[in-house]
Amino acid sequence: MWGCILLISFGILRTLDADTFYALQNASTGQARKEIIQHSSAIVPFAASFAIGSMLLSLWGYISWGAYRQINHLSKMRSFLAFTLAGILSVPVVVLFYLLRAAFD
Repeated sequence: MWGCILLISFGILRTLDADTFYALQNASTGQARKEIIQHSSAIVPFAASFAIGSMLLSLWGYISWGAYRQINHLSKMRSFLAFTLAGILSVPVVVLFYLLRAAFD
């Protein structure tokens, strides 16, 4: 799902401002990316599409979690504990992802 959101967002950026899109692809540092973003008017639609996609994905996750809870006849407390445990266990995965990304940048 994240791939679809990113595909749409970057597609909007490429359509509205191809120069910024290609400059971001070739930028090697975070500082260079920030400077490129500051001078582009297409960043607002890009950010808006990313934010809307993220909100829709969050809503879908919330609805799906409720459906899962009903199907398995779980109480709200057990469902909340499972959600909390899933959140705690996802932290090391996210940290590992960012460490690997930083290593390859």
